[in-house]
Amino acid sequence: MKFLQGDIPLVHPMDAPYYFHHGGITMKKRLWSFFLTLVLCLTLLPATALAEEESNTAAVKVISCSAWPEGGGEGFTDSGVENLFDGNPNTSWQWRYNGSNNPTWVQFETSEPISLVNYTLSTGKTWNRSDFNPVSWTLNASNNGEDWVQIGSIMGGGLSSEPAQSSSFKVSPSFDKYKYFELRFTQCYGGRITLGEIELEQSTCPHTNCEETVTLPTCTKGGSTYRKCKTCHATQTTDFKPALGHDFGEDGVCTRSGCTAKRSDFQAVLKTASDLQYYTRVYEALDAAQSKPNSTVRLLTDIESDTSFTITSGSFTLDLAGCELTVANGAALDIKGSSTNVTICNSANTQQASVKATGNYAKAVCVDDGAQVQLGSATGGNIRFIAQSSAAVELVGEVPAAELRDGTLTIFSGEFTGKSAGVYVASNGIHPPTLVIHGGKFSATEATGSGLYAPNGGTITLSGGEYHKISVNVDDPFALTADGCAFSVKSDDSGVIDRTNPGDALDGTVYVVSHTHNFQTNAKCVCGLTCLHANVDTDTGICYDCNLQAGTVKLTKGSTVTMFNSLPAAVTEAAKVENASSIVALLTNIDLSDSSLDIGNPDCDFTIDLNGKELKTTGTLFKLPAYKQTLTIINTANKQAKIAAAKAFDIGHVSSVVNIGQDSGHSNIRFNLTETLVEYATGYHVNAPMTVNIYGGEYNCKGDYALNVSVPYAAANIMEGEFSGKLGGIYAAGGAKLSASGGKFLTSDTENGYGLTVNGSDAQVALSGGEYQGIQADTRELSGLLAGGYGFKKENDSWLSTDELARSDIKKSVTVEKAAISSLTVKINGEEVTGDSYVGVIGKAFSLSAVTVPAENDGVKWFQLSEGSKNELTESTFTPVSSAPVTLRCEAQKDGYTIFKDITVTAVVAVGIVTQPTNASVAYGDTALPNELTNLTTEFESGNTVSAQWFVQSSDAKPDIALTELKSLTSQTAYGEAAFSHTLNAGSYSVYCKMTIKSGSIISTVTSNVVTLTVQPKVLTAQDLAYTGSTTKNYDGTTSAPAGAGVSVRSGALVGSDTLNVTGTIVYDTKDVTATQLIFTSDAIENGNYRLPAGEVLTVPAGITPKMLTEFDFSGIAVTKVYDGGTSIGTLTGTVGFNGKVNTDDISIKVVPSVYADANVGQKKHVTLTLSLEGGDSENYTLAKEDATYEFTAASITKADGRVIAPKRVDGLRYNGKMQTLVTGDSSTTGEIQYRLGESGTYGTTLPQAKDVGSYKVYYKVIGDSNHKDVEEKFVTVEIKAAELTVTAKDKNAYIGGKTPDLSKPELNKDYTVDGLIGKDHLTKEPILAYDPATPDMTKIGEAAKITANGADAGSNYSITYAAGKLTLSRRSSSSGSVTYPVNVPDKTENGSVTVSPKNASKGSTVIITVTPDSGYVLETISVTDKNGNDLKLSDKGGGKYTFTMPASKVEVKATFMEDNSVLNFFYDVSNDAYYYEAVKWAVENGITGGVGNSLFAPNQPCTRAQIVTFLWRAAGSPEPKNMSNFSDVPADSYYAKAVAWAVENGITTGTGDGKFGPDAACTRAQSVTFLFRASKASANGAPAFSDVAATAYYAEAVKWATDNGITNGIGDNLFGSDNDCTRAQIVTFLYRMYQEN
Repeated sequence: MKFLQGDIPLVHPMDAPYYFHHGGITMKKRLWSFFLTLVLCLTLLPATALAEEESNTAAVKVISCSAWPEGGGEGFTDSGVENLFDGNPNTSWQWRYNGSNNPTWVQFETSEPISLVNYTLSTGKTWNRSDFNPVSWTLNASNNGEDWVQIGSIMGGGLSSEPAQSSSFKVSPSFDKYKYFELRFTQCYGGRITLGEIELEQSTCPHTNCEETVTLPTCTKGGSTYRKCKTCHATQTTDFKPALGHDFGEDGVCTRSGCTAKRSDFQAVLKTASDLQYYTRVYEALDAAQSKPNSTVRLLTDIESDTSFTITSGSFTLDLAGCELTVANGAALDIKGSSTNVTICNSANTQQASVKATGNYAKAVCVDDGAQVQLGSATGGNIRFIAQSSAAVELVGEVPAAELRDGTLTIFSGEFTGKSAGVYVASNGIHPPTLVIHGGKFSATEATGSGLYAPNGGTITLSGGEYHKISVNVDDPFALTADGCAFSVKSDDSGVIDRTNPGDALDGTVYVVSHTHNFQTNAKCVCGLTCLHANVDTDTGICYDCNLQAGTVKLTKGSTVTMFNSLPAAVTEAAKVENASSIVALLTNIDLSDSSLDIGNPDCDFTIDLNGKELKTTGTLFKLPAYKQTLTIINTANKQAKIAAAKAFDIGHVSSVVNIGQDSGHSNIRFNLTETLVEYATGYHVNAPMTVNIYGGEYNCKGDYALNVSVPYAAANIMEGEFSGKLGGIYAAGGAKLSASGGKFLTSDTENGYGLTVNGSDAQVALSGGEYQGIQADTRELSGLLAGGYGFKKENDSWLSTDELARSDIKKSVTVEKAAISSLTVKINGEEVTGDSYVGVIGKAFSLSAVTVPAENDGVKWFQLSEGSKNELTESTFTPVSSAPVTLRCEAQKDGYTIFKDITVTAVVAVGIVTQPTNASVAYGDTALPNELTNLTTEFESGNTVSAQWFVQSSDAKPDIALTELKSLTSQTAYGEAAFSHTLNAGSYSVYCKMTIKSGSIISTVTSNVVTLTVQPKVLTAQDLAYTGSTTKNYDGTTSAPAGAGVSVRSGALVGSDTLNVTGTIVYDTKDVTATQLIFTSDAIENGNYRLPAGEVLTVPAGITPKMLTEFDFSGIAVTKVYDGGTSIGTLTGTVGFNGKVNTDDISIKVVPSVYADANVGQKKHVTLTLSLEGGDSENYTLAKEDATYEFTAASITKADGRVIAPKRVDGLRYNGKMQTLVTGDSSTTGEIQYRLGESGTYGTTLPQAKDVGSYKVYYKVIGDSNHKDVEEKFVTVEIKAAELTVTAKDKNAYIGGKTPDLSKPELNKDYTVDGLIGKDHLTKEPILAYDPATPDMTKIGEAAKITANGADAGSNYSITYAAGKLTLSRRSSSSGSVTYPVNVPDKTENGSVTVSPKNASKGSTVIITVTPDSGYVLETISVTDKNGNDLKLSDKGGGKYTFTMPASKVEVKATFMEDNSVLNFFYDVSNDAYYYEAVKWAVENGITGGVGNSLFAPNQPCTRAQIVTFLWRAAGSPEPKNMSNFSDVPADSYYAKAVAWAVENGITTGTGDGKFGPDAACTRAQSVTFLFRASKASANGAPAFSDVAATAYYAEAVKWATDNGITNGIGDNLFGSDNDCTRAQIVTFLYRMYQEN
C-alpha cells in the first residue's frame, strides 16, 4: 500500500490519533492493532529514505524568509525565522501559534524558480517540547508572492518528538516551478510552534522522456493535456479546454460526435434556407411553415393531440423523423386549399414513424379543396398511416388511413391501415381528385374493407404498392397501372395477373410491380396485353418489341409511316384524296385468294410498291371503278417482283390512269396472267381515255393476248416491256389508242399468232419502237401502223418495201426504227391533201407536188395505178376525164427507204347555191356550226347527189382545212345542223362550204362565198379551277403558299387536251398556325382561246404546322442559387439563344431548371433544363424534343450566408472552484464556430472557461464551411458571481446552573460549520462567535440565548451569510429514554393509498409501508427521504409491502400511481375495453406473442397456421422437438420451424398434404379449436349444438370440447363459423381461456 503526498498524510506509526484526509471528508480512527502498526512502519518510510533513490535532485538555497504573526518570537532568545535556513541544527525558530482560524506561517524565497520535490523539517533543539511541534500544515507555492497554490499538506503529525530530528516529506513531482513557498501551520498542541531547520530539494530532471495524454473536451466535460515524465514521474496538466456545450441540430440531437443529448423542451423545429427555429408546440411550427415556402417542419418527439392539425396553405415538408403523431378526433392531418402543397416524409428511415388517428370518423390524412400532398419518398419512407375507430361507422369509407376528396395525392411509400380503407378517393365534384401511388402497403382492418377504395372515380395511377383488395369504380381497373407496371399476386412480376382473365384477383392481396412485356408467338404478354407494335422496323415490318411481323404493308405519306396487316385496308386508306401521292409498300408476299383490291375513291392518286414481293389472286387484282383514278405500280427492290392474277387491272371509268413502273425505272415486275393484263370498261362516249402506261416488266398470259386494247377511249402507251400471249402480245381494235416506243411483243402460237394484232380500221396505232414477232393489221396496210418518221426493219436490217408496207400482215419478226424520211406531204393545186382522196372537176387539170422531211431525198415520182399496173406520170399535172375514180401514188426515196402515199381522185360537175352563208361567231370549244353557216341552201338537178363540207381557207400555200365532216345535201333544203370536226382556236377565220355533185358518172364541185367565222375565247370562272400541291407548310411567318403550290383548270373545263397556265396569288388566310384555308386570286389571263377575269377567288382548306426549333445556345444563361442545404431549383438568369425565329416574331424560350444533383456549393453542376415556348407567336413553333429537356452542366451553387444560433451565456454562474464554461455551445450548421475570451484571447473551437468571480466577454465567430460564408465576430458578456457561503453557529447545550460554553476560540465543525466552501478553499479569516444576549440566563430550561457569527472572510470568490445557533438549557436527568421521529405521508394520493406503521419511530427501528393502487392502476414510483432530502433504501417485501430503517430525523414517504395499460404500452390497436384485452396482455406477459411489429398486434388479421402452432408451442413452454419436420415449405431457420416439429410430434397436425404444412395459409376457426383440442389431450362426448357443425365433421369433437370448457360460444345465431378465418384476437383469447382453466 502506497500513500502519495497530498492524498494521504505521512505519519509516524506510533502517533495516535492520526487523520486520513481524502476527497473533503475527514475520518478519525484510532489504531490498536500492532499488525497494522507494523505495516505502516514498513510502507510509510520517512521521505529521507525515499529521497536517496532520486538521482535528479539538488539542494536549494533560500535567499529570504519571513514569518507571521510578526514579532511572534518576542521574549524568546535566538528564535528568529532566519534560524530555519542557517544550516545549523542547534538553532531554532519559535513563534506564537494563533490557532487554525488565524494560522502561523513561514514564507521563503529561492534565488530562481524551482521544481520542489522534497523538503525536510527538523524539530527544535533549543526548546524541546513535543507539544510545540507543528501537527498539521500546508505547503503552498507562488511565483509572485501573492497568488498561492497548495502543493502539499500534512494532517495529524509527521515530526519526531525528539529534539533536532529531521523528517523529510515528498512533494508530488511536477513540471511547475515556483520561486516563493509558504508553510502554513494549521494545528499545534501547544501555544508555540518551534522548528530547527527547513531544507529544500529541487528536481533537476530535464523532463525529456515524457508521455502525453490529450483529453478532448466534450459537450459536458472539459479537456486538457496531461504529461508525465517517465524519469522523475513529474506530472503536468495544461491546455485546459472548457466543455463544448451542446450543438443541437435540426433533429434536436446534439451534433457533436459521441453525444446523444436531445432537446426535450421542444416538439418541432422549422428549417428554412437560412435558419432553424424551435417550437414548443407542433401547431405553431406548422402555422409558421405555411408562410415559408420550401421549409421543413421536423418533429422532435412523439405528439398526441385531441384535435386535428389543419393545413390550409403553403408549400413545405413535414418530416416525422421517426416520431409518432396521434390525434384523438377527426383527421390527424387535415390538408386543404388549392395553393397548398405538402410533403410528409420520414428522414429517420430506419426508425418507423407513424400518423395515427383514433376516435369516430378518423382519418390519418385528409386531402381536400384542391390541395397537393406527397406521402413518403424514396429516401424518407417507413411511415405508418393508421386510422382506427372503436365506434360503428355509418358511411363506408369515412375512416380510411388517407382520404382524398379532391386535389392531388402522391404516395411514394408507407403503410396505410384504415378501418374500411387504406386510401379512400371520393370526389366532391368541384376538383376531380388525382391519386398517384409509387409504393406503399394498403390494407383495411374490416373484412369488407379495401386497401384502395374509389367509389366515385378520379384519376388514379399506380406504379407500385401492395394492396389488400382494390375496389374502384372504373371500367378497366387494369388501366390504373402506369406504363411499365402490372398487377401481380406476388411481389415481383412472376405472379403477373392476366387482365383478360383476372378472376377475383383484385379481391385479394395484389402488388403493382415493374413489368416488361414479353410477347409470345401470338403477340400476347402474360399480363394479357397484346403487343401494340408501337416500335416497328419500317423496312421489314418486324416489331422490335415482340419480334413478330407487325405489318405486312406499310403506308408512307410524306414522313409519316403507318403499318397495316391488310393490303385492302392500306389501299383503302391510300385511295383517300387527302393521301394523294402516298405509297403502299408490301413487306411480305400476299395472297388475296380470289379477292380484288377495289379502289373506290375518285380523284385518287397513289403508288403500290411491290418491294420485291409476290402479290397473288385468282381473280382480278385491281379494280378502278371511279372517275379519274391514278394507280402506279412499281418495284423498288433489287429483285424481281411478281403479280399473279386472272387480270391485273379492271379500269371501269374514264380519265383513269394505270402506270406500271416509272420514268426512273422500278419496273422489274413479272406478270403471270391467266386472262389478260387490263380490262377496259365499255360504253363511254367522251373523249377522256382510260390509259395504261407501261415502262417495263414481263407480261406472260395464258390467254390470247397479254394486253387487249379494244374499246373506245382505251389507251395504252408502251415504253418498254416484254408481252407474250397465246395469240400475241397485244391486240388493238375498236377505236382504242395504242402507242409503242419500245418493248418486245411475242406469241406462243407462231403459226396462228402475231406479236401485234390490229383489228379493224378504227384503232389508233402509232408504233415508234419495239420488236414484233409478226404483225397482223386486218384491212389496214402495215404502213398505217407506224408513227410519223418510223419504219419497219426486217431481221436482215433492210426496210420493208412499199409493197410490203401496203400489205396488211407480216409473219416475220420486225422492228420499228426511226425512218430515213419521216414524213411525205402531198399537195394538189398547192393544197395539202390530208386524206387519201381528192374530188376534182371533170375536164379541169390540177397540179401535183410533194414535200418530204427531211427535204433532201433521192427523188419523188407520181404514178397512176390501174389493175395491178403502175404507170409513171411524165407531167406534174393530172386532168380527170370522167367521174370514174383514179388512184394516184406519190413515192419518195432516201437511202433505200421508200415512203409513199395513195390518193383516189374523183370528178364531179358543179352545183348551184341559193342562200349564201353570212359572217358568224362561236365560243371556243363550241361543237355546233352557227346558224349563219347552216342556213346555206343549194339547188341541183334531181337525180344528182350532192355532198358538202365546210373548210377553213388557208392564208398561205397550205391546203384548206376541213371544218366539218362530209354531209349529203338535199336540193332546196338548208345545210342544217352540223358539228365541227375539230376545234378551232380563238380568232377570225375565212370559211366556205365546198360541195360535190354527182350526176351519173359526172362529178363536179362548187364552193360558197367565203365568210368570216369568229371564234371567241372561252370565259373561265373560279368554279373551273382546281388547287394543286400541298395544303400544308411549316410556319415561316408569311402567308405565302406551300412550295409547289399552284392552280390549274379542272378537267373538263378545257377543250380536249388543252392546257392553260393559270397565274395569280395564293396566300393563307393568316400567317399563323391558326390558318384554315388557302386563298387564290386570279390574274387576268387571256391566251387566245381562254379568258380568266382578274379577281376570281378559289378557297382551299389548308393549314400551317408549327416550325420546329432544333438548335439552342445555352451559353447566355446561368442557373445559380445560394446554398440552402437542399437540391431545390435554382434561379435562372439570361436567355437561351436559338436559331429559327422568323423575322421579328414575339417568341422566347422559357427555361425551368430541375433540382440539382447534389446540394453542395460548386460550379459546373448538373441540372436538367425543361424548355417551353412563350410569347405572342409561340403557338407557331414547337421544340425538337417531345419532352423538351436538355442536360445543362454549367449550373452553380454559391455560398450561403453563414448562420449561427448565438451562444447563450450561462446564467447563474457562481464560483465553484473549477473552471466553468461561460456559454452554452451555439449551433451552426454552416461551418466551424470559434471562440475567444476577452480582447486579447486567441480564437479556438473550445468553449471559453473561467474560474474566479468577474465579468467576462466571450467573442465568437463562424469560419464557414465549403457551402457557407463566415459569420462576423460578436460577443456576449457573462458574469460569475460569488459562491454563497454560509457560516452557521452550532447549537450548544448546557445544564441549568452550569457554565456557559466557551466561544472565545471557535473551532470548525465543533463550534461552527461552513457550508459552501469548494474544494480545498478555506476561510482566510475565522468567524467571531458571540451570545445574544451577551450573558445568557443559565437558570431557566429552554433557549437561553442565540449564538451569532460574523467577521469571517474567504476571499472575493465568496459571499458569506451567517446563521445563528442557540444555547439550550436542560435539567440533568438520572433516567434515560429513546427519541422518536415522525414518518410523514401525504394526506391524499391520487389513484391509490399509502399507509405506514408505526407513524413515529426511533432511529434504527423498521418501518413498514403499505401501498394499495385503485382499480385499474399500478404503483409507478415510491420514495422515502430524510430531512436533508437523501433517499433511504427500501426493501420490496411483495404484496405492496416495503420496509426501511428509520434514521435520526423525520422522513417523507411519497408514491405515485399510473393506469394499468401495460398492453397499450406495446400495441396501438388494442384498447383496454376490447374483449381480447386481458388475453393479449396475458399472451405478451407469457412471451407467446410480440405482435406483428410497429407496435401493432393486428387483432383482426387472420391467424396463419404458422402463427397458431407457434402460439401453442410457446404456451407449452417452447419445448425442444426431437426431430425437425420434413415439410418442404418450412425452412429450418424459420421462426416457426421448431413449433411445427413439436406440433407434428404431439399429433396436433400432419400438414396439408403433398409434404407441405402451409405456414402462410389462414387458419379457420374449425382448424384452430382442433389444434387446441389435440394439444390438450382431452376428450369430449356428445354433438356440438351449432347448426353449422355436422356431427361427422372432423372438428365436431373439438368444438364440443371448446364449448364445454368455456373457450368459445360461437359467433351467434347458433353458428360456430367453422370456415371463418380465425383472427389473432380470437386465437389468443382461446389460448388464454384454455390455460386459465388449467
